[in-house]
Amino acid sequence: GIEPFCSQYDPCDKAHSRWDGSQTDLRGCSQNPEKNEEMNGRDNYKQKAKIILSFDDARQDQYTAARELLDPLKIPAVFNITSGFVDGQRVFPDIQADPMTWDQIRWLNDSNLFEIAVHGHHHKNDLQDFLRCRKRIFEELNVPDREVIGIASPNSQLTDDFIDKNYQMYQQR
Repeated sequence: GIEPFCSQYDPCDKAHSRWDGSQTDLRGCSQNPEKNEEMNGRDNYKQKAKIILSFDDARQDQYTAARELLDPLKIPAVFNITSGFVDGQRVFPDIQADPMTWDQIRWLNDSNLFEIAVHGHHHKNDLQDFLRCRKRIFEELNVPDREVIGIASPNSQLTDDFIDKNYQMYQQR
């Protein structure tokens, strides 16, 4: 998975708390020259670009891009799934694109190159819509109900207050 980074996007040797509450040990940043020298000899993090590709809504053309372009080149990405759209509901009346199938989303999930995230069942920014989407993803991908899965806010409209208020409830369901 993608690890958090400390200052200036350099991995650090400190134990950091991840968003899911687990601990991770990152090595080799400017805050620890000894570790940094070791990491620069292997991967030279400072010279590599760090980007995350993400695709919203689960459109068919995104699956095609993943299968034909990203997978052969081993480029990771996150696919933010709008489960109602995949289930055939008219979540996006103005979009003519076809949705991915659950079989295609399973292929993405099984690839170890791609991450699947909740994007709402009906593309809404409310806890119930996120929980419904997460439930559909868990059912279709046959993953344990307690597995950690990320959320991508539809239209990037989540507020810090919403996250603070609902984070624990989302994790407990």
